Amino acid sequence: MRLGSPLLACSVVACASGGGDELRTELSRLRQEVYALRTDLRHTREDYRALRTEVETLKQAPSVPPKPPAAAASDPEPPALPVVKLTSDGKPVPVEEQMGAIDDGSPPILIKMGPGVPEKLEVDEEVLETPDPVLGEAANAPESPEAQYELALQTLRRQRDPVRAMALLTAFERKHPRSPLADNAAYWTGEAHFMLAEYAEAAQTFVRLMDAYPDSAKEPWAMLRLGESLYQLARAEEAIAKLEALIRRFPDSPPARTARERLALWRADQKGKM
Repeated sequence: MRLGSPLLACSVVACASGGGDELRTELSRLRQEVYALRTDLRHTREDYRALRTEVETLKQAPSVPPKPPAAAASDPEPPALPVVKLTSDGKPVPVEEQMGAIDDGSPPILIKMGPGVPEKLEVDEEVLETPDPVLGEAANAPESPEAQYELALQTLRRQRDPVRAMALLTAFERKHPRSPLADNAAYWTGEAHFMLAEYAEAAQTFVRLMDAYPDSAKEPWAMLRLGESLYQLARAEEAIAKLEALIRRFPDSPPARTARERLALWRADQKGKM
């Protein structure tokens, strides 16, 4: 840069033409402009060096192929289906005339039942009520109580569906209250409630079982489950009392052995809470 010489010449000319404060002011302004030009030049050089460095970096970087444009999302067109054309009198159109036909959304084959036949047929109730002549009367007879009970029990045990099993067991007990399986149905209804963690309903069901069927073989098991339900309801004292009563009445029964194990755990748990 040789900015100093022209400016100096201008200053000398200005001094020669006249002196005073105006010349000094003009000289000061020129010096400020020179300083601003030098600053702009320095910034321009710095920007140039930065751009050059960026260009060199891009040259050395591996080239990445451009990504293909994403295909527009659209539902695939359904495949064209062949259509069987019919003439006005219902006869198929010759195959050679059907070539190239595609599905336009209408039914492929129009089936008509003939003149005078209504499109909606009335149901023949007599046919529906007639026993099947091939299978005989046994196939149309209602299921036995034992089969209904077995279905409800397997729904709970094997299918693990306590809600449906409960409905089947309740219906069985209501329909067959004098059946020797009625008390069993009541017991397994309580078990279904217990499986669903409905402990209040389970306790009520086991109490009802013992009241309605006092000679039931399920009573020891009902007493055990009643105590467990009460313990889950935070009624520990009542639960312990029920299991103690179970042990006194049925000391050698499998539920009594389970009750002793439960009592040992519950009592230890109660001591830990004190």
